[in-house]
Amino acid sequence: MVLTLILLMRYERGLAYFGKKTIRRRFPRLYKKLEKWTGSMSHGIASMRSRRGILTIGFYSLLVWLFHIGICIMLIRAFGLKAPFWAGAVVVMINSFLLLIPVSPGNLGSFQITVIGALSLFDVSHAEAAAFSIVLHFMDYAPVFAIGFIMLTTNQLFFQKLRQETVLEAQQQEGAN
Repeated sequence: MVLTLILLMRYERGLAYFGKKTIRRRFPRLYKKLEKWTGSMSHGIASMRSRRGILTIGFYSLLVWLFHIGICIMLIRAFGLKAPFWAGAVVVMINSFLLLIPVSPGNLGSFQITVIGALSLFDVSHAEAAAFSIVLHFMDYAPVFAIGFIMLTTNQLFFQKLRQETVLEAQQQEGAN
């Protein structure tokens, strides 16, 4: 992933030229979607070209990891598991590295297996570890969904409005062709 990021940063102009010359002619719809996605991606990559950008991203990444470890430690205490204090960090690290490649939507199942395996290192029973993994998985996704829902409503984005805009955009594209 790091190598891909470095290549994207190094050859950004060449990739854009290739896309315009090759993909745009053959697949105009795909090109428009790729252009939006790559624009967003290149904006994110550009933020990593400065020392301040790297420090900011590093700080927030570290903060997310610490919060996740904190949640895991609190859940270990809440479940009354006989695991040491640092077991939360071990569970988070093992889980994060084993789930770099998602195998199922939302890592459902594979998340539980890795957490159960990590907790087995601390002699936690499979039943307790399975219950723990379900609650931990919920704790991972619940705040993201809640914040997303709040942002949708505060920005007055509703599914009906998005659907209408999509239909209108499709009609405009058909009219242009």
